[in-house]
Formats: sequence, structure tokens, C-alpha cells
Amino acid sequence: MNANFAKNHSAERTAETIEQVARVVALTEDGRAWVEPVGGGCGRCHETEGCKKAHLTRMFASPRRFLVKNPALAQPGNEVIIILPADSLLTQSILVYLWPLAALLLGALAGKFLADEGGALAGGMLAFGATFWLTPKIWVRYLANPAVEPKIGKVVVNSSPGGKSCDWT
Repeated sequence: MNANFAKNHSAERTAETIEQVARVVALTEDGRAWVEPVGGGCGRCHETEGCKKAHLTRMFASPRRFLVKNPALAQPGNEVIIILPADSLLTQSILVYLWPLAALLLGALAGKFLADEGGALAGGMLAFGATFWLTPKIWVRYLANPAVEPKIGKVVVNSSPGGKSCDWT
């Protein structure tokens, strides 16, 4: 692979993706990897201006594990960079937070228009409840797109015996 392609591809990846350092804890039979994020917060815990969120995360949260694609063929114990398309995170946030809230408000407005206060309550609750039925159906269809799935982009620290660092581009 030539240097220009790698440089341009790397610049695209950081501009359009969210990256998180994680450690591979297990592999599945189909080649995916279970990973646990390393650190948390702003990544500046050692500095006085840092947010110190990682300390709270370690204190109150149990280990979080995520299933990701493993095109870099990372092995358990490897420290890796997880790549998630930035627009994917925005779309998922809209689907989980904004969609039910908008349905609640629009349902309440429609209900109020049709039947005053009781209608507003019923319309809001009905529309909000409908999102609990519709969202999983939309979610499954959205997640069927492999472009939005998080994946291991690079093995940062390869702790497997005789292993070398690998960059999947």
C-alpha cells in the first residue's frame, strides 16, 4: 500500500469516525471480538484540567463489553482501536432519544387538538408507547447495514506470542 493512500485514508478515518481504545477479552466463533474500553472521559486524568470521569467510571461501573467486527484479527489481550462512524452515533442517538420525545410531543399536540387535556395525555402516551413498538423494528433494519457497525481498526499493543502490530485499513 502506498504512503499517500495510507495518509489520506487515515485522515478520512479521524475526520469521519469516533475512535476508542479497548482491550480484546474474547473471540466468537464467527470471528468477532468482545472488547472492553480502556480508560474513559477526556483521556487527561493525569492533568489538573482533566475531567476525572475515568476515576468515577472505574469506581461505579462494572466492566462494559461490546461485540465488534474484527477485520484486524486481534487476539484476546490485544489493545486495539475501535472505529465507529460518527454519523452512526448521531443516527443512533436520534433513534433512541429524539424519536420518542418528538412522538410524545406531537402525540400530545394532536390529542389536545382533538380532545383537550385528556386527549393530550392519551395522544402523548399512545404516540410515546408506539415508539417502543416501532424503534426495535427500525433498529434491526438500521443495524443490518455493515457500514454502521463498530469494528477494530488497528491493533495498538499486540500481547499475543510473537505478534506484530497490525493496521487494518
